[in-house]
Amino acid sequence: MSVFEFTTVLFGFVVALGLARVLGGIADLIQFWHQLVNPYLFGIWFLLLVLLPIGWWTSIWRFSDSSSIPLQQLLSMFHVPVFMYIATRLLVPTESEFLAINKRYDSIRTPFAMCLGLPTIVSPAIGFMTGSSEMVYLIIVGSLQISLPLTNNRKYDYFVAASSVVVYVAFIVQYRAVIGHV
Repeated sequence: MSVFEFTTVLFGFVVALGLARVLGGIADLIQFWHQLVNPYLFGIWFLLLVLLPIGWWTSIWRFSDSSSIPLQQLLSMFHVPVFMYIATRLLVPTESEFLAINKRYDSIRTPFAMCLGLPTIVSPAIGFMTGSSEMVYLIIVGSLQISLPLTNNRKYDYFVAASSVVVYVAFIVQYRAVIGHV
């Protein structure tokens, strides 16, 4: 087993826990769609939380041929799934509390935004990403995510969520082209 395989399996447990929670949240969202105040907003956030591991996976693929991974790179690889999982736990309530998601959202907006935005901004700063275009993408979307708590305007929440999804889709497509899996 290579170093890359070992670390991705280790990190895969954290990613799998987060994805399982999001997929359960999507099922609850479908079930309670008509009873929620902002179902589209939560749908977009849930979509982003499904796209994040895909983007993370494609971005770490460049380490697949490495015989060793420096500690700084290892830590930079690990901080993204950890913050992803925390963001997932904050946003997606347990099944019994799902109808209270609208009230919960107001109280978790700030920590949720920080869990999304900080690793997005920090990744380029610690050398996790190499391309200049991806650094621009990530810094812009991370700044938008961190600015989320500055206003209580739900339209801004929709804008940040949709912009994040668009940027992450572009990021995934760009990386998939780079690794040759178009």
